[in-house]
Formats: sequence, C-alpha cells, structure tokens
Amino acid sequence: MKRVAAILLALVGITACSVMDSGEFRQIPDNEFPAGLRVTLPPTTTTTTTPVTEPAPTTTQPKTTQPSTPIEVVQVFYVQGTGVRAVSFEERVPVLTQRKLFNLTDRRGMVSSQLRLATVLERGAILAGTLDRGVTIIELGSTLENVLPEDLPLFFAQVVLTALAPSRQGQVVFTQDGKPYSPVKADQTVLEPGAAVAWEDYSDLILGDPLPPVSTSTTLLSPP
Repeated sequence: MKRVAAILLALVGITACSVMDSGEFRQIPDNEFPAGLRVTLPPTTTTTTTPVTEPAPTTTQPKTTQPSTPIEVVQVFYVQGTGVRAVSFEERVPVLTQRKLFNLTDRRGMVSSQLRLATVLERGAILAGTLDRGVTIIELGSTLENVLPEDLPLFFAQVVLTALAPSRQGQVVFTQDGKPYSPVKADQTVLEPGAAVAWEDYSDLILGDPLPPVSTSTTLLSPP
C-alpha cells in the first residue's frame, strides 16, 4: 500500500507541473532563457549588401576644326601712260613688305597687253624692304642704275604706293648700300637723303580705281 500511495503522489506532482496546451502562442520572456542560450542565438534579421560598381570614366575627345587661311587683297602699282594704276592680288596673310616688293619686281599683274601696263623697274631688279615701328625701310641697291631721271617720280610712286597699299598708312625711307638716299616726289621734288615720303606724295599719279583682284597659281611663291 505504501508503494501504491507513493506512485499516486508522483503522478499528481507531474500533472500539477505540466503545461496545459491551449493552442495559443505565448512568447517566452528573455529571463526564462538560460544565459548561455541567449548569447548563442543567431540574429533574427539579416542584412544583405549589394556591391556598387562605379561607372567607368568616359573620355570625350574635343572636336578640332582646321582654321581657314585668311586671304588679303594686295595692290601692286604699274605704270600706265603718265600715271600709275593698281592691280589687286589675293594673297595668303600675312603679306610682308618684302612679299609686296617681290610681286612688283616680278612684274606680276602685267597679264594683258590690252591694259598697256608698264614698269620702270628692270626685270630681275631686287628691292629689300623691312617695317620698323610704322616706317618702311627700302634698300634700293642697283635698281636705279638704268632709270631715266624723268622716270624717277614714277619709279618711287610704284615702290611707295605698293609698299603702303592697301592701308595707305605709314611712311617710307630709302637707302642705297645702307646709306640714306634722296627720294623724288610726284612733282619731281628731290628730298634730302633719308627723308620720309607718304601715300599723299604720289596720290596725284594714281589713275582710276584698282583693277579687280587677280588669283594666280604663283601666290604661294616665296621671294628669292
């Protein structure tokens, strides 16, 4: 009997300690978890990071445009009767004084016998010209050896007007073998050696308007 009573008491204790299943979920408080179990539980949320790929740098080559070569109208003066007439040329800039004088001595522009253009400069004559602070210095060399005295006004008109056209600005002085030389004006006045002359000193010899620009295949030639 004592053994039976002990078994009954044990069964009652087990029943009293059992959890009744009511079918409802009940969260277990944290203090009821063993301490070791709480620290080893995995986190309830996970974070996923997606690597960001930087876009590759783009390089754009700047567009380059080839500048067009400017064209300048150059006037060269030739003798026509008792005066001088301008013939215009299209030249690639910059057109230096030496280039203008080369056009003059090379007789460019005397392209038609109907124009009756002439020059008092011998073929092959060489004139050297430089520009210094608005003053054009022209070395005559031997260009005057065969020029008649009565033709000197036309000679200097051809040279001075060609050097100063088309702007008509500035002054011209002459040297011969490096020494100052006396220019002759349109009215046949002989100036002092090294005296400066300007456009106005020969404008009375200019005939009419300049002839239209002429383009030739020799525009890119360089003076000798």
